[in-house]
Amino acid sequence: MSSTDEQKTGGIGVFVVAMLMILGGLALWFIVYKASQQPAMCGGTVMDSGDVCRSGSSSQTKEEVEDNKGNGDFILIGLGGLLVVGGILGAIPDRKGRQNTPSTPARPADRAHMPAPVGHPAPAPHRAPVPALPPPPPAPEPVRASGYTAFRAPEPSTSRAAAPAAPVVPSLADTEFDALPAVWTRWTVLAAALVAIGSDVGPRIVSASTATFEGRTGSGATLRRLPRNRAVLSGGATDHGPTQPLAGAPEWITHSVLNGRAHDGRLSFAYWWDGGHWYRGQSPDAALLSNAVPAVWTDGTVCETVAGLITHRPDDQVRQATSRLLNAATTGAVTRAHVEAVFGGGNLDVHRAYEQFVLAELAS
Repeated sequence: MSSTDEQKTGGIGVFVVAMLMILGGLALWFIVYKASQQPAMCGGTVMDSGDVCRSGSSSQTKEEVEDNKGNGDFILIGLGGLLVVGGILGAIPDRKGRQNTPSTPARPADRAHMPAPVGHPAPAPHRAPVPALPPPPPAPEPVRASGYTAFRAPEPSTSRAAAPAAPVVPSLADTEFDALPAVWTRWTVLAAALVAIGSDVGPRIVSASTATFEGRTGSGATLRRLPRNRAVLSGGATDHGPTQPLAGAPEWITHSVLNGRAHDGRLSFAYWWDGGHWYRGQSPDAALLSNAVPAVWTDGTVCETVAGLITHRPDDQVRQATSRLLNAATTGAVTRAHVEAVFGGGNLDVHRAYEQFVLAELAS
């Protein structure tokens, strides 16, 4: 039985019980009222004590008439009481039956149209399953050269399809630096001077292919010589923000040949030597890199720099000795005597100065 049918049946039962109790109560009230208000009657005459009422062949005294009337009243009282008690007894099983009767769950078709109970969300409507989306396309593989990831200029992202950007063409930079052999020779002479005086910063020759420079302001560079008459000069200058120094760089320029600042985003310039020429991408001019590279601009700047570092000899004598040292280094014929002529006669470290030419493969 549905909950609606149960509600209708329960309402009818309550109505019947209420009517029984009302009728019984009226009957009791009427009897009590009659007993207290109506005297003994014989026809239409009120009987007094000792009167006899005759009706046909029978006769009754006032007392007998009152007794008969009292018996009828008792019968009505009993009938009214039965109605009241029956209504009460009928209400008890009806209430128990409605409490104990399990409600039949609504069918799914009916439940779909039933309102949600208070405090509970309505059931979600049935929906068709959403088809699975296709997997995203795989990320493009990075361009690699000789086992290392090659650098490329970042391509700007656009919201609509555009024609492929034209490749960046590197610029010729022969006016920024002299030829690689001259730069390498000057770097070595300056490195020998800084090592001789015991400086903890400045240029150094690390090996036959690598020269470094670290300045006091945090700028620095690396000059790396490579096979096939190639080289890379790269580094970072603290007074120049990040640029795109490797835009248009060839594939043979990898992490392994760059200054260590390339690993943490501080690389701000890169020049490369290839085929007898210097090239650059979007690097600053060499004139703006004086804090990041040693004074390798000309032979004259090298001689003046060394003369400013050697204080126990006259400047002219140091300049001449340094010029002879440069000429010997150009042909790879530096001897200890060349080094003694520049740095000897004082407390300078001549042995470590000469060692720089040996590492650079410029000693005889």
